[in-house]
Amino acid sequence: MSNRYKIFLDRYKLNEKIRFEFNCNQTRVGTIKKVKKGLFGTKYLVTVVYPSSLLGTNPNTFFYWLKEDKIIENLPHGYKGWC
Repeated sequence: MSNRYKIFLDRYKLNEKIRFEFNCNQTRVGTIKKVKKGLFGTKYLVTVVYPSSLLGTNPNTFFYWLKEDKIIENLPHGYKGWC
């Protein structure tokens, strides 16, 4: 396949669970909600849901725009956890 067709292939898909670099040595797990292709690469809108209590009720949702180099790996769909 030539290089000009490779730009149309996304490495990560919508609603896929991923692990990404959050801070220096920290990681988070989120779900891709939007893909934005631009001149300087692809960016992904990732949502991370944190439980606000020990019972897991009333979760807090945070949104992050990430470049592709911050994404570490894909995770199975049934993965539970946020780190």
